[in-house]
Amino acid sequence: MATDKKQQKPARYWYSELKYRDIKKMAIERGMPFPEVVSSDFYSLVSFIDSERAQKPNPDLVLQFDLWLEGILKERGADYLVKPSLRLSYVSDEMREGSKEKPAKEKKVKEKKPPRERDSNNLLKGTKKSYTFELAKKGYSLDRIKRRVLKKFPEASEKSIIIWYRQALGIKHIPKPKEERKPRVKKEKTPEQIKASRLRARERKKERALLRKQANERTEAYRESLNKKKRNGKRKKKAKAL
Repeated sequence: MATDKKQQKPARYWYSELKYRDIKKMAIERGMPFPEVVSSDFYSLVSFIDSERAQKPNPDLVLQFDLWLEGILKERGADYLVKPSLRLSYVSDEMREGSKEKPAKEKKVKEKKPPRERDSNNLLKGTKKSYTFELAKKGYSLDRIKRRVLKKFPEASEKSIIIWYRQALGIKHIPKPKEERKPRVKKEKTPEQIKASRLRARERKKERALLRKQANERTEAYRESLNKKKRNGKRKKKAKAL
């Protein structure tokens, strides 16, 4: 039977990093009598574990030991010593009474909410957006839709209503009425501003003429270079023919 790697080592090695509580628990799992566990010291427990290396551990014995020790303490009137921190198995109240398995907790069954209905525009019914789409499809004006939606949903935003109205009708932009538009005012220029603008126009005209002249010079130079290459090529062909 396979044994623990720590137990295969000599006794002076495998228990060096263990506490008295851990050694006590290991001895109980391998069948050490309960009265001997209480009266044994650290090294007595270690020697018992070494002698029972081939024994398969039984974790249920730890629970039985806790219940046995609690019963003795209560008989002797030492109820104040019966504490969860002194147990080796940390059993619950249900286990102390004798049951080995914890009672399963009842799972709360969540009620499934029925899916909300959708309208012809594939929007949830009873929402602000659905109501706006419905009024827009009927041909109501934007102002009338705003009044109706805000009356039914006071928390609605006018910007949202405008966006939904545009989406319903497929409009990218809603022009403002002429009454709300700001009139355009032409700014009158002073004589100094007129002179300055004319000077800037003349300078721009000169710059454009200079750029055109430079471009023409570059194109002429390029054409001349091509013509030279052609002439040189013809001369080489004649020289080879001769």
